[in-house]
Amino acid sequence: MKMARLGLLERITELDISVNLRSQTNPQTANFVISPTMLPQQAAKFKYVAESTIRNVPEAQRYGITIWGVSDADSWLRNRLPFHTKDYPLYGMRTITRKKHTQNSMPAYN
Repeated sequence: MKMARLGLLERITELDISVNLRSQTNPQTANFVISPTMLPQQAAKFKYVAESTIRNVPEAQRYGITIWGVSDADSWLRNRLPFHTKDYPLYGMRTITRKKHTQNSMPAYN
């Protein structure tokens, strides 16, 4: 809210939300398997970002929310060196189809 008082346009850029939090501390994530609860939790976080923006930033100052990429296959979180991690941080699956759980996660921006 302090930022909104400045009157500047506000933009969230390169948004991605990791589901493999172990990759942050443990690079050995080759056996990581996404659980059925992880994608709905991720969608809830995308929704929280969008709703928080709507709630806290005046409409005239909302410049937008940009997702880092189209599909998980292109995510920097999967391709960063020195190790490659298994993660699914973006809005779309590797096949560039939208994740089921993200369908209504950013209603104001759909």
